[in-house]
Amino acid sequence: MNLANTLQLLLSGTHICQWGHPRAHSYIINDRQNVELGLGFHDLRLIESERSGAFYAVYKKINAQTSAAIRKQQSEIHSAIRPIVGLMSLISETTGTDSIISAGHEIIPARFSTYITNSSSSQEKLSTICKHPSVKQRKKLISTIDDKVRSVFDFLIRTGLITLSHKEREIYVVTGKIDYIYAVLEFLDERYDVVAKAEIKPTQQGLF
Repeated sequence: MNLANTLQLLLSGTHICQWGHPRAHSYIINDRQNVELGLGFHDLRLIESERSGAFYAVYKKINAQTSAAIRKQQSEIHSAIRPIVGLMSLISETTGTDSIISAGHEIIPARFSTYITNSSSSQEKLSTICKHPSVKQRKKLISTIDDKVRSVFDFLIRTGLITLSHKEREIYVVTGKIDYIYAVLEFLDERYDVVAKAEIKPTQQGLF
């Protein structure tokens, strides 16, 4: 891994963590100054997640040139939030704990499928998730549980939230991008609280 390859990943919007891109992650840790310098030429800065230590790039400032790209990124992540949250909750259920799914967590499709098969309520949740436009890409009718499980795993792979860690045993691991999703949820939750507090205030006359 070199500087050019690492910058290419960051410029493409990739969240670089020790599970998804271990070599690039190690390169940033060892040569962070040059990586930050390289991003600076593109008016970008490097962000490191507090939870998993994942790296990603963001614009230094918002202007006419960057606003369109930022709106596109926000639109993509907001449209995928609902199925992601539903899936993380469902995956958490398969572990038998109430713990939040975090980076580095291993997920085995076969085990997940078995759990779904033995739970009618989980089957309903999975079916609902599979109907979401962000998840359902194929026109082919997905009816079996195995097909639905494959569909949601393909979705998580496309969004960069999981990566294959053991091909023979088909074990996936959650990447550091999950921290970004949680940060977005926290931001939306804070905004909801602000709006809710504003709505309970006495109504004022006028447009604002």
